This record gives sequence, structure tokens and C-alpha cells, in this order.
Amino acid sequence: MVGGNEGVGDKDYEVLIHDIAHEMAKDTVTRTAFKNRIRNEKIKIFSFSETQMTLKVTRLLNGSYGQDGDYVMLVDRDSVELGIPGLEEVLPVDGNHSSIVKFKNEQNSAYLMIRDRLNEIIQILQGIENLNFVIPFQIPIPRNPSFVGRAQELEALRNRVFGSETKRNLTITGAEGMGKTEIAVEYAYRYHRDYTAVLWVSAVNEDTIHASFVDIMQLIIKEQAKITWPDSTPNYHVIGSGLGLSGLIDEEGKMNTNLKAANNIRLALFNWLMLPGNGRWLLIYNDADGLWSFGTKGYLSSRSSGAVLVTRRAEALPWERVPGQLYLHGLDSESAVDLLLNLARSIDTPRRG
Repeated sequence: MVGGNEGVGDKDYEVLIHDIAHEMAKDTVTRTAFKNRIRNEKIKIFSFSETQMTLKVTRLLNGSYGQDGDYVMLVDRDSVELGIPGLEEVLPVDGNHSSIVKFKNEQNSAYLMIRDRLNEIIQILQGIENLNFVIPFQIPIPRNPSFVGRAQELEALRNRVFGSETKRNLTITGAEGMGKTEIAVEYAYRYHRDYTAVLWVSAVNEDTIHASFVDIMQLIIKEQAKITWPDSTPNYHVIGSGLGLSGLIDEEGKMNTNLKAANNIRLALFNWLMLPGNGRWLLIYNDADGLWSFGTKGYLSSRSSGAVLVTRRAEALPWERVPGQLYLHGLDSESAVDLLLNLARSIDTPRRG
């Protein structure tokens, strides 16, 4: 970059302009390919933007080129932001186009910020081998001690969402009161040891989905902190950057849960689900009758390597959109009798305490 009124020869300037024009012609293709690679490989990006104006380069009275004339903002936030939520962070630097890469000393605020971010990247890279995919089993619905029957349905469910080598998605459907949630809960309790994580989402509406995603991400943050800092205070800023939640986790590990952060939290969860080596999870969407009404694109990933289980009423089901269904009918007579007997025993058994 030219400083002050130092001149630049016409020939050098023309070569520079030619090179810039040549690179700009390839920019669209290069930028698209770069963004796709960032998304596919889940690469964390830190970018820096200027906050001060810089003198334009113009032709001087002596015929050469130098800094003179109007002030312009050369590298603002819009020019560096790629538009990849959850994977990039744009940091404003107190400087212009020249001083943004020049620091007077090691106490310079811009230098300290950039140094900290580089150290953060190093810590994230060093921690990749210790990424934690094991989340302790806990779902918000207790197991029903009176659960009986449904052996065929549980076997079909297990074969689809665990034994299959192809896409492991299944929707449990049936009329209201057929026990869709009950069978999902029973499956989760019975087979949770087959999975590294069983994640429960209340899918009644977008608000309940967001609340469930927050709870899940808090568990992921908590377990990652235990693995990375078993004997010391966790650096939640590093965890946030590694999970795509920069600026959303405080020093105590608590997330910002407002709706403005909902998209970043959702993206962070699905990025975590699609990380290499993380393929033994089960994601359950319960009561998803309205899921298709507000769009499934952000909630059902086509590239996931784990298993997805959805429960919803049959009358609300757009059949052509669901990759696999398990339709629940009423209990057979033998199972119905067993259920009544179990209920009777639970009523007759005196409570202790």
C-alpha cells in the first residue's frame, strides 16, 4: 500500500490494475467454490474489517500516482462477510487500509485482538482430536412402567433407525391416542446405549423446537468443557468458536437464548451432528404435526449421518414427503389386557414414603 504522497510509476500502476481486473473476473467462481468448501468441511473463518477511512489513490500533478483526494472505506464489513452463519466471525479493527496490518507495539488493541483470535484457532485445532460426541442420556419424558406390547413395532423401528445401512429416518404415525410418543420414549430408554447421543426435540411449534435446541446445545457445551478442561476452568469462548456460537456463550457457559440467536443455534447443532466421526446419534422430533407447515428444510438435514425419528398424527401427514413410515394401530387384545392388568397393579400397590 502506498503511504503519504509517495508516487507510483504509470507502468507499475497499469500492471496492478490489469492484475486486479483479471482476478476480479474469476472472483465469482472462486468465491462460490471457497464458500462451498467452507460449508462442507466446517472450517472456522475469522475476517477483519476496517473502521477508518483511507485516502484514495489518484494521479498527482506530476503525473505519478499517490494517496490524495477523497477518503473512502476500502474494506468494510459487507466486503469481507461471506454469508455463512455459524462458521464465520467478522471482527472490526480500529484502523484504515494501511494501518490494519501495521502495529506500533504489542499493546496495540488490534494486535491483541488478532493475536487472541489466532491463539484461539490454534486451541481449536489442537482440540479437534478430543471432540466429544458422547452425551449422557436424558430426555424430558419419564419411562412408562406400564408399557406393554408393540414388540413388532419396536423391532421394525430398531431395524430402520439402527440396523439399516441406508438413510435411517422414520416417521411414527397413527391416530391420536395410539401411543406414538409412548413408543418413541420406550425405544429411547430401551436402546439408548446403542447411540452416542439421544436428542429429544419437542416439535409442537418453532418456539418449542428452539427451546429444545438450546437444551441440547447446552448439554453439548457442558460435555465438551468436561473433555477439554477436565481439571481447570473451561474457556467457553473457545468452545463457542469451535461450535459456531461465537459471542453467544458467556463465561459461565450459558448461551444467549433469544430468538435472534435461534438460527445460529440451529446451524451449530446441525454442524455438530454432521462432524466427521459423529454418526451414532438419534434425533427425535416428537409431536411434529405442524413441522411441515413452517418448513422442514432447517430441521431435517439430507446429509446427516445419524438417525432421525419423527412422531406425528396420520391425518396431518403429507405422505409423499416422508422417507419411511411406521403406522400404529390399536393394541391387540392380549396387549390391551396386559396393559389393564399393569395399570390395576400400579393402582393397588401402596406408595412408600
